[in-house]
Amino acid sequence: MRKIFLIILFFLTVNSSFSQVTFIKNLENQNVAQEKYDSLTNTVYFLPYADSLNTYSLWFNFGVAGFRKDTLLTFVSNFKQRFFKPNFPVYTYDHKKYFSVKSLDYGKKLRVQFLPERDTVYFSTGFPYSYSDYENFFNAHSDSENIREKAFLEYSDTLKMPYLTIGDKRYFKRGKKLIWIICRQHAFESVANYVMQGMLEYLFSKECAKKLLRKYTFKIVPMVDIRNVVLGQSGRMGLPVDLNRDWDKTIRPEIKILKNEITKTANYYRYYMFWDIHGTFPGGDIQRNFSYFSLADIDKKRKNIHKYWDCFFDFAKFVPTEISDFQKGYDGLTADWWNHLTFPNLEFSTTLETDWNVNHKFDVYTVEDYYEIGRNMIRALEKYR
Repeated sequence: MRKIFLIILFFLTVNSSFSQVTFIKNLENQNVAQEKYDSLTNTVYFLPYADSLNTYSLWFNFGVAGFRKDTLLTFVSNFKQRFFKPNFPVYTYDHKKYFSVKSLDYGKKLRVQFLPERDTVYFSTGFPYSYSDYENFFNAHSDSENIREKAFLEYSDTLKMPYLTIGDKRYFKRGKKLIWIICRQHAFESVANYVMQGMLEYLFSKECAKKLLRKYTFKIVPMVDIRNVVLGQSGRMGLPVDLNRDWDKTIRPEIKILKNEITKTANYYRYYMFWDIHGTFPGGDIQRNFSYFSLADIDKKRKNIHKYWDCFFDFAKFVPTEISDFQKGYDGLTADWWNHLTFPNLEFSTTLETDWNVNHKFDVYTVEDYYEIGRNMIRALEKYR
């Protein structure tokens, strides 16, 4: 009789535990369509939302509260594709400090385990970066004397891209060399915004060499795919066309307004460089930790880009891997569009593309690593030429 009572008590406890578990649904850029908690094994089963043909496994970001702290917490999900499975998802308790955890399963299933220190945890593909994160960062630095102008590129009644001009106001003159930088054309590539924040942090600072801002003006759009960043969708292979493949025919309003602004600013500045910052979650090919596209048929610009990354090496002590674009199917890629324009002073255009999984020491990247990459990319300009 006592044994039966204990069994009943156990199941009552289990059911009580199950009823207390909450899936947190008020996060920006959250992306989970289905979830379930098994109190017997302290396991969370989840399914990321699919927003296009091949993004089923690319992005997830959600919170869970009320699980048991006295045993390992397990997260499990099945994916359609192996290629995009994240090897190093992250969890956090406060959205400030993140912990990487390696998948215990390879193939079409993700399974990770860790011992939770608190009863609420947030779990995601990589380090999430929301529009509010950008706004909070910018507001904390908005008094920088290096900011020449803050504006927005509005492409609907409700959506607008932040747009910054950075330079030395005393040397703001016609014909100055211009560096265009855009970021986050694919919303799920949230780590790219940590690199962008590192860039901006350095450009806003008094440490930024005055000769750099006297020599260059920077036009920067820190976050292009605002819509999908807010909705928590990936933006990769989005319909009717991927933003990063829309630079020839130009269907999407985001790209139309960007191209208009690029063309307009050509009347005032000498175009010098164009950078398109991408960066997927910490997963994928471990051997390729940081890479960039260069076009194989443009020799002079390839030499220039190699020279730039040599300058980057002086600060970062590692050189990204070069990926030559031999694929004609990449027509419409942002960097292709730029490289085939006839601006006489354009040194090079490049798409930074990476799995940014492990650093040059084969340690898993941290948020600070991404900041440091961004800072060093700007510092490299001080040595370039």
